[in-house]
Amino acid sequence: MATTEILYNLFFLATFAVLIAGFVSLFRTPVLLRTNRWTVKGKVRTTWPNQAELALAELDRYNDHGIGRARVQLAILKMSQGSLEELRRWVEIANTDWRDPLSCAEYPEEAEYSSTSESVPAKVRARDRQRYIEWLRE
Repeated sequence: MATTEILYNLFFLATFAVLIAGFVSLFRTPVLLRTNRWTVKGKVRTTWPNQAELALAELDRYNDHGIGRARVQLAILKMSQGSLEELRRWVEIANTDWRDPLSCAEYPEEAEYSSTSESVPAKVRARDRQRYIEWLRE
């Protein structure tokens, strides 16, 4: 085989491997990370069926800090617990530090460990994640 043919075959195999790895990673990506604007709108409509537009307008006051707007907005929604006043408060908190609503919404039990010197057991993180996924599916 000629050198160019070998290089072409290696390039093809490498490209194919990258594509397969990307495809497989889609199924490994946690549900929490596969959120988008439609997910946010759906949760807003179930939480505030009569005030969805107002709630979305409030949520849109969140200034994206590069972490993923939908993920932070869903955390804000969860922490608001159906209260527009709490929604406004959590938007302000998120604009100051986006990590606060994320940790409180996605990992509430784990957040308790951060105030102590204990390490977080894997089962606590898994339980937090499962609860958040169940909330997303409600």
